[in-house]
Amino acid sequence: MAYEFEQGFDWIYPVKGSLLKSGEPVQLRWQGNPASTSGKIEYSPIGTDKWYPVATTVEACAITTTWTPPDTTILARVRLVTDENTYLSDTFAISRPVPLQVGFACEDDLLLHWNQLPEAKQYQLFRLGDYYMEPFMVTTDTAALLPGERNQARYYAVAPLIGNVAIGRSLTIDPKKAEYGCYIKSFLPRQLVTDSIFMDLRIATQYGLTSASLQRWTPQGYQTVQQITPVTALEMLFTDPQPKTGHNLYRIRLENEAGKVYYSQTEEVYYLRAGEMLVFPNPLLAGQLLNIVEGEDKPAIIYLYDSRGALLHQFRETGTIKTFDTTQLRKGTYLIRIQTESGKYVSEKIVIF
Repeated sequence: MAYEFEQGFDWIYPVKGSLLKSGEPVQLRWQGNPASTSGKIEYSPIGTDKWYPVATTVEACAITTTWTPPDTTILARVRLVTDENTYLSDTFAISRPVPLQVGFACEDDLLLHWNQLPEAKQYQLFRLGDYYMEPFMVTTDTAALLPGERNQARYYAVAPLIGNVAIGRSLTIDPKKAEYGCYIKSFLPRQLVTDSIFMDLRIATQYGLTSASLQRWTPQGYQTVQQITPVTALEMLFTDPQPKTGHNLYRIRLENEAGKVYYSQTEEVYYLRAGEMLVFPNPLLAGQLLNIVEGEDKPAIIYLYDSRGALLHQFRETGTIKTFDTTQLRKGTYLIRIQTESGKYVSEKIVIF
């Protein structure tokens, strides 16, 4: 079976409404029988009279050529220019990706943001309606703060507006996923056992924040040990100049311009200097697991002696928090002695009841 095209010319791709991704090669395709055997292909942004080369020489009968669209976001047309005629395509779009990101997803507010595109003066936001993504907001900003009554949708997306046309809508995101927190992306200690407390904080945005504070638990409640104000960075390093020896609990306190306060999860750090040791719980019930933390935080040899000085157990233990099972021990007083990797010895009495 054979097909014969009528005299004339038609663009097969791109057609009206096609979306070409900038930087990704695409096949331009056409059909027909132009009078000339060769020509050139050009493209032009809508709203200008300038034409830029796509292919300087192309065989009209080839019906296809490869083109990598430029790094821009525009409405455009292509044309095949021969000695006898010019064949113009319908309007299509070229777009670079605009990833939508979550600044924070708090109980009462949702902040969405994206990178600015030089070609776009406005952006269209979309959210999932009953059955499909629906436009609901146009903004000139690159961020959108949605209060509680406007952030109940499951999915969101954004697209730049070029000539009042939304081009290249982003991938949808679900702000309710666990990975999106209320400002805080991560809050972690540099080391679990250390002689210097360093805590790293990463936030998704500084938007609206006035202060970030490191707080440590005390018998009187959480107390601020360091405050950063104003908040100008997404990554911050906190220190505690006077931690208590042993177990410490820390959290981050964020405050915004409206006076709302947000807290991180609690993180623990054991503050010990070289030559110090912490055993807990102490005293403990027979059968409980005894935890041992020493200042060097390296593999160590552990010795257990009874109250008469007789060696009961000797073993090598690794891990930041070393453990010992007391199931086989009777009630009484014992001596735990550790030989650190550097050769130092540290001892502590324990009581089992």
